[in-house]
Amino acid sequence: MAEKKKSRLTLGEILMQITSLTPEQLKDALGTQQEKSMLKLIGQVLIEKGYVTEQDVVTALAIQYGYPYIHLANYHIAPEVARIITREFAEKYKLVPLEKIGNTVTIAMASTFDKLAVKDMEEKYGYKVRIFLASLEDIEEAIRRYY
Repeated sequence: MAEKKKSRLTLGEILMQITSLTPEQLKDALGTQQEKSMLKLIGQVLIEKGYVTEQDVVTALAIQYGYPYIHLANYHIAPEVARIITREFAEKYKLVPLEKIGNTVTIAMASTFDKLAVKDMEEKYGYKVRIFLASLEDIEEAIRRYY
């Protein structure tokens, strides 16, 4: 799996560019995160405060880390592609396969930070992996629909 080029902008800076998030809202969320010694990511805090949506955060992460984003609601996964992995594997790592071309499987996953998921996919199933980002909500709905 090739490493993607990370943007120099922070998640908050990207969200201010692509949404109506204000500097004051970002400062408030950062303050909340620090005050409560929260173990939550800033994107989670911003969503909980209602400043941005989950789709906004996933889109910003895709921009920040250089991965393509896919909205799965209208995407059809062929049954033979879904069967590439087990439901348990999909649920454990919050990912779904999208397509298989040769020895490469394209997956949608909710977190690019989960390098173990990609490593396990490559080792357990023997495929090279291409990553698309999707919202956790979309991933969970796809797992319900295809498994």
